Amino acid sequence: MLRGINRQSLFEDDHDRYKFVRILDTCREEAVGNERIRMFDVYAWVIMGNHVHLVLRFLGEDSSMQHVMKRICVAYAYYYNQKNERIGPVFQDRYRSEPIEDERYLFNVVRYVHMNPVKAGMCDDPIEYSWSSYREYMHKKSVAGIVDRETVLEKMRQIEMVQGENTNLDSAEFEKWTIEKDDGAYLEICHERKKTISDDTAREEMKKYGCNCIEDFRELDYDKKVSCIRSMLGKGAGISQVSRITGISRPTIYKMNGTDRGTVLV
Repeated sequence: MLRGINRQSLFEDDHDRYKFVRILDTCREEAVGNERIRMFDVYAWVIMGNHVHLVLRFLGEDSSMQHVMKRICVAYAYYYNQKNERIGPVFQDRYRSEPIEDERYLFNVVRYVHMNPVKAGMCDDPIEYSWSSYREYMHKKSVAGIVDRETVLEKMRQIEMVQGENTNLDSAEFEKWTIEKDDGAYLEICHERKKTISDDTAREEMKKYGCNCIEDFRELDYDKKVSCIRSMLGKGAGISQVSRITGISRPTIYKMNGTDRGTVLV
């Protein structure tokens, strides 16, 4: 999340909002030598009065998130200060971010982002709000056109999130899922630390594979490592927790679990 300094408004008018969207679009790619390299994909976004939520999948190394977010913030701060003849910081502290560790969590985040204006009383239906990615998902005219909508929808189809075995997810079903299934539970998840099982419980899962320590785990063949890691995650262990207990890096765990390691809620 990006928040205005002292929780002040970041956007005075639609021109400011549009400028931020265009900066976000521009920062998706960066010139490296004679090439332009894609830095991240956008899964969802919403611009509120004094803050912004972004769901981004970073495509480079872990450090690229800091680099990209700095580019976005510096570019908008320069524009905002020039326009308003002011000096000083525009954003409050550093951006806040939260890694998205599985697909269902991703879907809840996308829904949370799109329902932000409704929860804030700015509209009755998210389709009425122009400054979010919801209209892109609904195939309506949008100010941006920058969202990788099909990737998210395909993930939803694959795990049958919407209607049992239905694989033809359309706008009407996405709308129904967004509005009718939003019970507010994610709002609590978004502001609280995601609960995980204890380290002792996670280690009990390791023991089922004959591992009492990191050294034992390292001796397992690859398939058993994958099975053990997925078992711990399935019981509720977090990615960082599994990394600490097994000695396996976070990117490797994401790969073993078949999830996107670079998807983040900002």
